Amino acid sequence: MSEDLIAVYVGFDDESIEKMEEKWEEWGTPCRLVVLKSQYRSVLEPLSRFIKLVEAKEPSNYIQIVIPQFIPKKWWHNLLHNQTDLLLRLWLIRQKEVVITTVPYHLRK
Repeated sequence: MSEDLIAVYVGFDDESIEKMEEKWEEWGTPCRLVVLKSQYRSVLEPLSRFIKLVEAKEPSNYIQIVIPQFIPKKWWHNLLHNQTDLLLRLWLIRQKEVVITTVPYHLRK
């Protein structure tokens, strides 16, 4: 991966955005955090706008997106989790200059 990392958080209200920014500070700001606000609880729309901005700034580079995938203990819990992950991957796979990396995260409870 590149040294030029950007973490992106899509928040749906001011309270969730503020909590994320506080957590980011607690974690020691490992890289730059870009917070996007979505008024319609959509992750795709604000993320697509951000990707277009990054592509316009550096058109010759690939963009690597790292998406967490929750791995629950029971298989049927997948019905409750990973829906956003699935939508993101289906949408991003059509983008020519975007590389998608999925990182499994095993849920303990």
